[in-house]
Order: sequence, then C-alpha cells, then structure tokens
Amino acid sequence: MSSIHGTIRRYQLIIKKLKPNTYTSMREMEEFLNGHGFENSRRTVQRDFEKIRYEIGVEIVYNRSRNGYSITSESRINVEQFLRLANLAQITQIIAGPIAREKELLNYVSFEAQGSLIGLKHIAPLFQAIRKRLKVEINHSAFYRNTAHHYKLQPYLLKEYNERWYVVAWVEEKDEFRSFGIDRIDALQVTDECFDRDAHPDPADLFKDTIGIIHSDKKAELVELAFEPFIGKYIKTLPLHDSQVIVIDNDRELRIQLMVIPNIELERKILSYGSKVKVNQPDWLAEEIASELKKSIAQYK
Repeated sequence: MSSIHGTIRRYQLIIKKLKPNTYTSMREMEEFLNGHGFENSRRTVQRDFEKIRYEIGVEIVYNRSRNGYSITSESRINVEQFLRLANLAQITQIIAGPIAREKELLNYVSFEAQGSLIGLKHIAPLFQAIRKRLKVEINHSAFYRNTAHHYKLQPYLLKEYNERWYVVAWVEEKDEFRSFGIDRIDALQVTDECFDRDAHPDPADLFKDTIGIIHSDKKAELVELAFEPFIGKYIKTLPLHDSQVIVIDNDRELRIQLMVIPNIELERKILSYGSKVKVNQPDWLAEEIASELKKSIAQYK
C-alpha cells in the first residue's frame, strides 16, 4: 500500500471508529488499528488525531469522565465528504496498474454513459485555480442558449451533483455567485490575476439548506415526506439532505422531515419517486407536486 493510500486508510479507520456520541479509549483505538494491519503507538495515534482536526476539519474531542475520544456532531458533513473521498481513493488504487490490464478491467467494471465524463479535463486546472486564488476565463454553453458566452470568474468551489461536476464561482459581470456545469465549458484559461477569496461569503454556505446546485436567498422551511416502506429503506441509507430526520418508521411508511429551501431539484427528487411518496407539508409544495403529476397523467390520455 502506497504511503498516501496508507495514510488515507488510517484516517478512514479512525473516523469510522470515532462516531459521534460514542467514546473510544486510546487503548481501544491502538488495538483497532493493529487489527487492521497498522503498527502504531499512542504518539502516532495522537498525531493522526491532530492531522484529522487540521487537515480535514473533523473535530476530535476527549471526554475525561468517559475516558474516551469521539467526533463532534458538527463535524458530520466533513466526515461524510472525507469518507466519500477516501472510498474514491481506494477505488482508484484498485484500478491503477499497467496499461495492459485495462482490457481485463473492462470485463469487470461497468461505467455510466460517457456523457458524464465530458469536461472532466477541466477539474484539475479549476482545482489549482481555486487553491491559488486565480481568476479564470471560460466559454460556457448553457442549455437555453445556442452560442457560448464568455465569462471571467473567481472560482471558489467544485461541487458534484447527480453525477455531474460544477464550478461555483463569483461572476464579475453579474456581481453574484453562479454554478457552471463543467461539461458545458467549451474553453478554459487560468489567468495570472489573483482575487481576494475573503471578499465574498463562503459559497459552501449557500448550499447548506438546498438540494442540488440551485441556491436561493429564501428561508429554509420544514418539508415532510412519507415514503412506502420499501423505498424508505433506500432513503434511510442515502438521505436526501443532511437535515433529514426520521419521524415515523414502521411497516406502513417511512416519514421524514427536512429543513430545506424548496427548489426545482427537490421537486424533481420527489417526482422521481412517483406514487411511492407523498408530500405532507408544506401544503403549497404538495399542491405543486399534485399539479405536476396531473400534467403527467394528461400526457397519456
């Protein structure tokens, strides 16, 4: 195992062991890592804790009365994102190897349609531009426009949603944040011109109350959805949003509540489940979904 993959694997194990509201002693952690093939000492584990705190943003705290360590519930989003990244790193390690293996791998790995790969070449330069706080210029073709439009951007964030990648950037000519699908970027140039990242709020905050890549200045509100039990199993393992709370879980329904800003992405999610879900509240959203379903039915008359 390479050094970088070994480090990621150690961090992954530590984070999985240190769940919120559970307490793991230093001795238990050492034995846990040893059991997974990592020789370590108390000093090594403590150094890992510090790196996880400062490099990943996952806060590890010690509870003296419980004589154990745990992760704060506020770190949950960073935990989920890191574990997803760690899983991706493990997959790439499995696939990485001599070119001669590629034909063999194609017998065992199935990919989505190649459309999702369009624009991936832009991720690396955009990532570097974000790190170095450099402005970029792009030609972007929106679905509603026949010709590409030129933008000068201050890139802040790469965001994945629904198997597509987007760059969230401050658009100088519009004086606002916008999201651009990288699969629709026709040309990209990283400039030598720096920008002040602290001049605008962190765009990640724009999405904390939304589903998808369409943000809004509206207030978050309570959304309650009732799923059939079988579909509910999927909703429990893959929550619709970080705010998801289970209200009822029995053999008749899974009822959840979300604190989100309703948008078109949420409506698409709900509609994708068809008759397997019902909107309990808010009333206006239930009426909107019912209206869309009636339009769908009318198409078949």
